Amino acid sequence: MPYGEGIVEHKLTRRWIISRYQKIMNDYTLDVDVIDVANKAKGGDKTCINIFDEMGQRLGRILNPIATKFNAECIVIGGQISKSFSLFENALIKQLDSIKTIRKISPAKHIDLNKPYKLNINERIFIPEKTKHRIKNISSEKLIFIEVQTGEYLGEDDIIRFEDKYERI
Repeated sequence: MPYGEGIVEHKLTRRWIISRYQKIMNDYTLDVDVIDVANKAKGGDKTCINIFDEMGQRLGRILNPIATKFNAECIVIGGQISKSFSLFENALIKQLDSIKTIRKISPAKHIDLNKPYKLNINERIFIPEKTKHRIKNISSEKLIFIEVQTGEYLGEDDIIRFEDKYERI
């Protein structure tokens, strides 16, 4: 999805958080990962808190028109970034506050993918690499599900689609 001078995936990922931290620190040689930035934010580091706030604001601005268009009632944040949900939750909620249909915004939960699972409020889902899975909204609530890939390569061409009702295969 286009965003600014690039694509959304380059503005909300592990790579962005790391490069943003390195830019602010004015040292692109820093050996840092998202967990380091998150731990510093949890420890009160203002720079790191601001990075997650910026990400939450950006995610909210991206999701706002989509959630508005579909009258979303629930937004679930998945993938590795959901582990840091508490760090960008307030900034995200502020950007989505104008959408009156939204009743909950929550991270996903780790689940056993060998059996059906119903997501409850304030749960997050972690889907391990190379795990066959399908996401389905079984409720009457309108839902936006955000799946965030992690790792060095984030292209769509490494996804194996077994079935695809959206005709991407």
